Amino acid sequence: MQDKAFLFTHEWEAGYSNNPNDLGRETIDGISRTYHPKWDGWKLVDAYRAKEIRSINDMDKFIKTYPIQKLVMDFYKQWWIDHHCNEMSSEIALAFFDTSFMTGEAVWLLQKAINFVHHPIIPKVLKEDNIWGNETRKILGFTHGLVDVFIYKRGKYQNRLQDMRSFYRGWVARTFNLGLYIKSGYNPKVIKN
Repeated sequence: MQDKAFLFTHEWEAGYSNNPNDLGRETIDGISRTYHPKWDGWKLVDAYRAKEIRSINDMDKFIKTYPIQKLVMDFYKQWWIDHHCNEMSSEIALAFFDTSFMTGEAVWLLQKAINFVHHPIIPKVLKEDNIWGNETRKILGFTHGLVDVFIYKRGKYQNRLQDMRSFYRGWVARTFNLGLYIKSGYNPKVIKN
């Protein structure tokens, strides 16, 4: 499932971007210089850029080279572990991995989804504190139907982000495609907009 998660997220995050409307500003394959300034790939980018002024097309070609892509995959592998995806069922791990690239509130969304699924039985089974702890870990294994609710909660969360409206359409398409990808395994390149 790890490879499947990497493929999906990489397809949606792929490329070089330096959008002033994006809170992450300069990014390579979803790795933001703002939030991950110590990532080793930035040294290679800076060295490449220092040679001469480069266009976006040149940068896109450069980041597809082996040294950068190896560092990207190493980052993704560490992200998978650091965000506890290895402790989740395969479907929720895939959805959670991708969501954690989009927002720092992936645990909170997961907790909201767990509480929603368990609501008829136990109201507020988990504190919604955006902290991955023992309670979240324990209840995760006893929550059936969670991935669909998690994707739904992700969509609702995206609707609230009024200040980031220029990204909304892409987020909706990505979230929709994530659900399809989890259920059918289709290639995420097929439907982007």
